[in-house]
Amino acid sequence: MSALAAYRGRWALVTGGADGIGRALCAALAARGVNVTLVDIRSDPAQETAAALQSTGAAVVPETADVSDRDAMIALAARVRDRGHAPALLWINAGVAAGVGLCEARQRAVEWVFGVNVRRPSRRTSATGAGRATSASPARRRR
Repeated sequence: MSALAAYRGRWALVTGGADGIGRALCAALAARGVNVTLVDIRSDPAQETAAALQSTGAAVVPETADVSDRDAMIALAARVRDRGHAPALLWINAGVAAGVGLCEARQRAVEWVFGVNVRRPSRRTSATGAGRATSASPARRRR
């Protein structure tokens, strides 16, 4: 039995889910019956990916949000909660790169990369309520 089998029919939230590793992750979850809230900063690619994954039979709901914006993440969490889609799984996949080495990057670019990739994940986790979701994970319920 797959470790994801326990999450079949439950919800996952994946940031950066429109392409690349995030898209592959959303596809793998949906193929195993896990419903997905697919979050990306780009609306059109998020909607296109969600549409492409509908054939899996799992629900895939696209959401547009800037993960570096705390207020946007709080609003996202409220929308997800209001739909009854509290995530049992949270994948913080969204990330950015400056396109140059650290020593060549401008200070603003370094702060942006550090903010999105290091500081913001903890804010995303608290905004989505993932800490509360883990207490209801299948592994804990079996104890």
